[in-house]
Amino acid sequence: MASIETLVAFARNGLCVCVDTLPSTHFLKLPLKAIMFDLATTPSSLPAWVASWTSMVTIEELSVLNVCIASLQGCAVVFNMSGALGLPAAISEYRRLRVIESRLALKSRSRVAEVGASLAVRRASSSMAFALVRLLLGPSFGVLALYTLRLASQRLLEWALLLMQIALAIALYAMWRELGWRRQKAANATILTTNPTTDDPSVLATLDELPPPNSDGLVALVSKADDAEKVRERCDSWVKIVRKVASENQAELRTLALREREGIRLDARVFWLNVVAFFGYLVFPATYFGPFLRDPHMEWLGNFAGDLAWTLEPALIIATTFRQRSATKTKAD
Repeated sequence: MASIETLVAFARNGLCVCVDTLPSTHFLKLPLKAIMFDLATTPSSLPAWVASWTSMVTIEELSVLNVCIASLQGCAVVFNMSGALGLPAAISEYRRLRVIESRLALKSRSRVAEVGASLAVRRASSSMAFALVRLLLGPSFGVLALYTLRLASQRLLEWALLLMQIALAIALYAMWRELGWRRQKAANATILTTNPTTDDPSVLATLDELPPPNSDGLVALVSKADDAEKVRERCDSWVKIVRKVASENQAELRTLALREREGIRLDARVFWLNVVAFFGYLVFPATYFGPFLRDPHMEWLGNFAGDLAWTLEPALIIATTFRQRSATKTKAD
């Protein structure tokens, strides 16, 4: 099932597309005051909590879309800051694994151990990168929510958009690396279906996601590196076990290869949609901090491209999730 965060992202960006495309006379873009109250009503005659709110927010300028989008942007703040809480642990784990990787490269004399350490560092670096992205996106969405409610200045918004661009650039780099690794994993799984006795540790490391019963995966073995010689012995034992697993689980390997190829197609589409979003939203920092003049038409076009790309991304993930669930249910029946 698609995550709540994905559903919220779809709703938020879909509403942003509505803001970009609906005429100004559409009822969703009308001021709240025109819908909820008589235009001649004065704040003093409104309920106390409404009157206090109007003293902070220019209610005449807020629309139904403004309020809905700001609420969903607030949800994005919660999602991203919750994910960012893992950044200190991710940094600590990355540093620890880098030390282990360096130690094994010098002392283990085991290619398998080196591959396992590299795989562990790679996973830790991805976790760290995406946690950093969330740390940058959280405050950015907070400012966007305030700006949507007319509680933040244009200058603060521009800085938030710049921060968001930095986060998106980091995310694109991490996504591109992940895409390459998934391609390699799919290729390795295919190799193992035809040659399960291969000696290539990079290929065997594909089976780290299919550890044999009562045995740790390669990354787990390397992460417990207390002594280089012990790690080498563990890895040698792991290779023997994993070759047996590869020989006896050809169907699982074919399923793994198929799953990775399907995942690659989805990840590639998500990546390119984020590339479109990056260059679309780039119009804001490029024209505010850069040497380019801001043109209203280009501003609208860039913003629309970014909003549309970020709407299609969760829509694609949701559609893929439902398709996979339907296929699984059909097989079960």
